[in-house]
Amino acid sequence: MTNTMPKSLKPRKTPIQERSGQTVEAIFEATIQVLLKDGVKNLTTTRVAERAGVSVGSLYQYYPNKEALLIAMLEKHLDIVGATCQIACRESHNLPLDAMMANIIDAFVDAKMKKKDISLAIAELISEVSCVPMYTQVVKQIEIELTTMLGTLPGVQTEKIPFVVSMMLATMGGATKMVMDRMSPPHLVKRLKQTLQAMFTALIKTELLFT
Repeated sequence: MTNTMPKSLKPRKTPIQERSGQTVEAIFEATIQVLLKDGVKNLTTTRVAERAGVSVGSLYQYYPNKEALLIAMLEKHLDIVGATCQIACRESHNLPLDAMMANIIDAFVDAKMKKKDISLAIAELISEVSCVPMYTQVVKQIEIELTTMLGTLPGVQTEKIPFVVSMMLATMGGATKMVMDRMSPPHLVKRLKQTLQAMFTALIKTELLFT
């Protein structure tokens, strides 16, 4: 990911030692807890530091302000989701359609569910901090990977792939958030994956593969 953030929004130092890494993880976890409890508008570095069990001065050693902290946390999450989807797409080249859809849906949903607390906070964060370019870049990367993957299907109409990819991403994102809002019970997660696979398989057959 290309880093074009202003200097004031970048971390002040990178945690290298194990202890520093643990401190940053504690800060991230505390940030999530404060976000879910109080919302982004009421989040302060003081509240985060108190929840993490560190001093505000220690927090400022890594993140100079609230926005820098939120962007760093979100960037980490988006990188994980993007990398997971990239691997799934590349491993699905030339597979049968059903297997291809199962792989990418499993990857996307599982990546979001693994850190569903962060995922639920993303919508609010995007509207409040300067992370729209970062989010857009990750979405674009996933779009490219999905487009390349679908292009390996035999007989595909490549000019229609962008529309199908946009529909897939919008549907996966919205449907996954709906399940997370309902506390992500296993039976509902399973049903979500099955429904998405049926929908996307039908969409691709209709839009890309019909003769």
